[in-house]
Amino acid sequence: MDFGSRLLLETIPLEEVGGKVLDMGCGYGVFGIVVGKLTSAHVDMVDVNLRALHLAERNVKENNVGAVISSNMSIGVNVFFNTLKKLAPLLYDFDIEIIEAHHNQKKDAPSGTAMTAFEVIAESLERDPEEVGVFGRKGLVGKRTSEEIGVHAIRGGDIVGDHTIMFVGDGYDEVITGFENVKDDIVIFHAGTALKDGNIVTNGGRVLNICALGTSLEDTRAKVYKAAEVIDFDGKYYRKDIGLN
Repeated sequence: MDFGSRLLLETIPLEEVGGKVLDMGCGYGVFGIVVGKLTSAHVDMVDVNLRALHLAERNVKENNVGAVISSNMSIGVNVFFNTLKKLAPLLYDFDIEIIEAHHNQKKDAPSGTAMTAFEVIAESLERDPEEVGVFGRKGLVGKRTSEEIGVHAIRGGDIVGDHTIMFVGDGYDEVITGFENVKDDIVIFHAGTALKDGNIVTNGGRVLNICALGTSLEDTRAKVYKAAEVIDFDGKYYRKDIGLN
């Protein structure tokens, strides 16, 4: 047991503890865990040291203490974490980069939210954070590996906190052909396209949306998928199950 936790437990009579307790700078969580197990108090434990937080989380679980554990208690941020957990496996073959920006008075980097996002993504992809984390780049670092996850910190002004997760895939600047072969009753909406050197090219993400009107669902599907067949570009992919259910 560390000196600070032992001193607190020796000087604070636990029989008088109730209501709410804030353990600011909780370290490994010893004091908060003891109070949580031996009293009826609601305990909040806070620390900025990520290693301490990980150890506190492990100690909470090993001592069977009911707890809500998060690097950020904001509902929105936890929705963000949950979204990443579900999204990352779907985009497993994309390059992933995390960028966080905060005010010029922030002392730690990367932010706890960025680190949690990194850990959530790594865990959902079954990658070891110790092996895949790349924190900033400088010099001749070599070719980017498909497994690595970049984490970058920006400091400036009075930025409250901004976090961006980039999933970057291939599929840029491929010339799209076949528009002239599409029948007049087909409507095409451009999404991930651009105009380059007089050609329509792919520009990442969902490239085109093809729409049609028909006498029935089956007739409409047939028209759309016929158009999808004649339009072509390198790496073209589209679902085959739309309109089946």
